[in-house]
Amino acid sequence: MKKILLPTDFSENSWNAICYALELFKTTECLLYLVHTYTPILYNPELSLTSRRDLELMDITRKNSQNRLKKTKEKILEKYPNDKHQFETISSFNTLQSEIEKLTEAHAIELIVMGTKGASGIQKILFGTNTIHAIDKTKCPILAIPQKHPFSPLVKILFPTNYEVNFQKETLKELLEIGTNNHSMIHILNATYGYNLSTQQKENKLQLEKLFHGIAHLFHFVDNQNTEETIENFKKNTPIDLIVMLRYKHTFFEKLFSGSLIHQIGFHLQKPLLVLPVLKKNGKSD
Repeated sequence: MKKILLPTDFSENSWNAICYALELFKTTECLLYLVHTYTPILYNPELSLTSRRDLELMDITRKNSQNRLKKTKEKILEKYPNDKHQFETISSFNTLQSEIEKLTEAHAIELIVMGTKGASGIQKILFGTNTIHAIDKTKCPILAIPQKHPFSPLVKILFPTNYEVNFQKETLKELLEIGTNNHSMIHILNATYGYNLSTQQKENKLQLEKLFHGIAHLFHFVDNQNTEETIENFKKNTPIDLIVMLRYKHTFFEKLFSGSLIHQIGFHLQKPLLVLPVLKKNGKSD
């Protein structure tokens, strides 16, 4: 049974992500964890909850969280009845990131599905702070769903790669499962700028070919373009339903928030994004 974590703040944005997950995995037996974290508005983490007023405020906040989770679950069961899906609700006095890390390990979570928020004003943080922290810190695949993006069949998946990773089946597990279950065409995109693939890159590419055996896929090679330009041009010419990127060490966000990738790709998450942490041979995230 697949274990999926669904964080919610009870917004339309998080509800949309929940709906997307339920549609995407409607034929898969799943145990889905609906989790909401809270801290009272006036809570000071440096002070202990000792006064009666503090304790009452905590109790009110906890009950409100539990009640809203219950209503969310009831709404799901009404709108998306599915014998393959089971649900657990978790209301926790904690920060979201800490709770995600705890639950991911405690329940062997295989995938986290989160809603995203568009950029606004000067911030230019296109994923929303919670999603950024989760992608950067959590050793688990994360599927980020754009605000108001409805579910649609994953006909075409874009997977940019520089072939510098020793591809492991466990790292690509979610991509392989999604591609197989949805009969998707996976477009593997490589861009170079004035150099050929090294011997190691060629070996990694061969390993990738073996992993995609039995799954519809195409390799694309673009010369004299950087990755940002290549992805942008590819998106313009080919309708894409999902983008998949690998995250290893801190290079993902160093590149993502360097500025060029955001502005050149127009990475306003117009399409869902699946981020896969690169796993070492021992199964741990790099």
